[in-house]
Amino acid sequence: MRVLDLTNFYSSTGGGVRSYLRQKMRWLPRFGVERHVLVLPSSVDQTHGRGSTRIYEIAGPRVPGQPSYRALIRPARIWSILRREAPDVVEIGSPYILPPMVIPAARVLGSRCVGFLHSDYPRAYFGPWGDRLQARTGLPLGRLIGGIAECHMRATYRAMDGTCVAVQSILHRLERLGVPRLYHTPLGVDLNQFHPCRRDATLAKRLGIVDGRPWCLCVARLSREKGIETLLAAMQLAHRDRRLELVLVGDGPRRPDIVRLEADHPWLHWIPQLDEPACLAELYASADCLVAPGVAETFGLAVLEALASGCPVVAADAGAIAEPLAGSDAALMFEAGNPVDLQRALVRMIDAPRQPMSAAARELARGHAWERTFEVLLAAYDDVLQRRPRRHTSRQPRADAPSAAITDTPAVRDLTWALGAGS
Repeated sequence: MRVLDLTNFYSSTGGGVRSYLRQKMRWLPRFGVERHVLVLPSSVDQTHGRGSTRIYEIAGPRVPGQPSYRALIRPARIWSILRREAPDVVEIGSPYILPPMVIPAARVLGSRCVGFLHSDYPRAYFGPWGDRLQARTGLPLGRLIGGIAECHMRATYRAMDGTCVAVQSILHRLERLGVPRLYHTPLGVDLNQFHPCRRDATLAKRLGIVDGRPWCLCVARLSREKGIETLLAAMQLAHRDRRLELVLVGDGPRRPDIVRLEADHPWLHWIPQLDEPACLAELYASADCLVAPGVAETFGLAVLEALASGCPVVAADAGAIAEPLAGSDAALMFEAGNPVDLQRALVRMIDAPRQPMSAAARELARGHAWERTFEVLLAAYDDVLQRRPRRHTSRQPRADAPSAAITDTPAVRDLTWALGAGS
């Protein structure tokens, strides 16, 4: 089987989709996949790879308001790669401009298109945007814009040969929208990398946390839909009550606000970027808890990594994150969007005995190894190909030659991490 991945959700500062693709590079060769090709937005044009894995980086503009993201907007280059690689399955990992750009070309080649819904974009972006416009104008735009986005989601994924979804609640929503050929494909975690043994008692001091004070961790893009405003308001209250401190990992459009807040509030410690999973594993294992305030996630990979690290979680009671945590002894839930309720949950968490919750967290993560994720994903690909066998087309025998001089980029580092040095 030949698999080709395209996405515009590949961030230079990390994120769930990037983690998923990094693990996919590692695991697909182990499952005997003949060829795995990734087409990723970048600051440069270059081609590189190792063994059966090849990455095409295509230079593209930054996404407005999202400085760590770039966009794939050069259809001729993408079509050329599709013709050259002639994959059996094309996985499209973002919903906006790629599906109409890629699906027609894939159809001509006989390739099958599988969507992976990594973002609940009607509820994360368009619904809230419509609500804000409605509040400003008095016009009934909230439900209208949200409804248009739902129609777009329905049309986009009905056009796919199959759609992968990480949580059951969103899968059922797509079913209600009339999207066929759905596959439940939960994401995973590296249970060896993310482990309670990574806990470091000296880390708090190195982060600048006042000796002996409890501290919580949030790993998220700095944007409205991630619940950052709710978290910061709750932290103001919690710091006064228990002198709780916050380590915030991530970047995004709210960066200027975080820079100002960090300067004025010594309880806030901001880390804009962590490329090394080992550093992130140390943070998870050492924090008193992880806070997941967003309500528009489609899985919440940071939550799973924290659980595997033995780090209990405080999470919003809405959205996909709430699904795997419901009824668990590893988490406390708070009313989504309510900073007072979040503050109460944080205080309860740091006052509770950590060891029982840590053990429950690790146990909850055990059923989510990455190996299982890719077993299920490849089974979904096989089912798609059985339902609609790939029409034979000739494959060009020669791929693009690797770039003569490789520029260091996130994609280069990810390939090295997944498969080792060399090419």
